[in-house]
Amino acid sequence: WPLLTRHINGGVFTKFDKPEVLKEIAHGWISGKPFSDLLKIIRKRKAKMIWGTRRREFKIDHVVDVCEGTLAYDGALVVGAVTEFIETLDQDGTGDLINRLQIFQKRLKYGLPTETTIALYELGFSDRVIAQDLAASLNLAAPQKKDLVKALKKDRDEARAVMEKYPSYFQERMNELLQ
Repeated sequence: WPLLTRHINGGVFTKFDKPEVLKEIAHGWISGKPFSDLLKIIRKRKAKMIWGTRRREFKIDHVVDVCEGTLAYDGALVVGAVTEFIETLDQDGTGDLINRLQIFQKRLKYGLPTETTIALYELGFSDRVIAQDLAASLNLAAPQKKDLVKALKKDRDEARAVMEKYPSYFQERMNELLQ
């Protein structure tokens, strides 16, 4: 965490009057919590945004900016740089660490809690709510995309049913995968 906070400069991220709340927000983000829940954390902890010499209430747009802007972009860049550095050391026994850092980088980038939800997101269900709903509704637990596609095909009727409540783009994406 200190590495991330040291290398992220600017934006709403640096305007928290209680910077320790940011760690809770980051944890909530990579756990897949909705923005509204993250805003509730900020309000419960009575954190305010530093605005010149005054303090302002955080709004949902600020939470989205911190998560999708700062954590997903700047945070993922920092983790990516650390991962590349470790790869260049080319030492035995770093494979597991590199793999875990790469997963952490994707969790920061997408705001998703598991390898399964990340794989669904990367299969074209690029919405946090949809990726998590699919994984939970179909009880999916495969981190590999090819295995997820097999599982979706095996349970195709239920997969289509889950997608009915979402925009047609995602329904079409499901139909493409099920062919």
